[in-house]
Amino acid sequence: MCFSASASFTAAAVIGTISVFTVKSSWNNQYRYFGTVPVLFAIQQAAEGFIWNGLNNSEQAYLLPYFTKVFLLFAWSIWPILIPLSMYQIETVKWKKIAILITLILGISTALISIFHLLNNEPLAYISSFHIDYKLAIPIQNEKLTIVQEIIYGVCTLVPLFLSSSKKMYVFATANLISLVLAFVFFEHALPSTWCFFAAILSGFIYYFIQLSAKNEVKNTLSD
Repeated sequence: MCFSASASFTAAAVIGTISVFTVKSSWNNQYRYFGTVPVLFAIQQAAEGFIWNGLNNSEQAYLLPYFTKVFLLFAWSIWPILIPLSMYQIETVKWKKIAILITLILGISTALISIFHLLNNEPLAYISSFHIDYKLAIPIQNEKLTIVQEIIYGVCTLVPLFLSSSKKMYVFATANLISLVLAFVFFEHALPSTWCFFAAILSGFIYYFIQLSAKNEVKNTLSD
């Protein structure tokens, strides 16, 4: 995340607290995977907090490679799988489930490519203009392939949200899209860090969504 280690750890603590309630409320229903998003975001933000410490403190620099890989594993590989997977589990309309399944397959593909690069090209983290930038020690030479992968990533993490039959999900999807645009416009070179931070802040909506959905289900049960 931009700014500092303390900001990352604070975000991790707040989101982690929210995640306790989302996981508890969603563990036994169709929102199980969606409910894990906040706890995973909390872990990711904590990882970036340790990256900040490693960059600013030579005594903790030995931890930098490990937490850099953890952060990028979330940013590059987990989200393009988990978002379509969670929406697939929630969705009930057949054609939408098929469309979301396609994004899930694409997400798995781009995640595997990213894991390959993480394992074979040492990722580097460095501070630039008060935020953290990430790059591979050996940059990907094929720029067109990189652009295609970035487009697929965006499709996998945004389209499933907009395909959801739940109108409440549109709020989360729209806010996520706006955060991506803002991150791209103002922090293009630190996009993984800043967009993940914005999305993590939006985790509060996930708690609201799951709680509201649970109340609606109780009302429907009582009315039946």
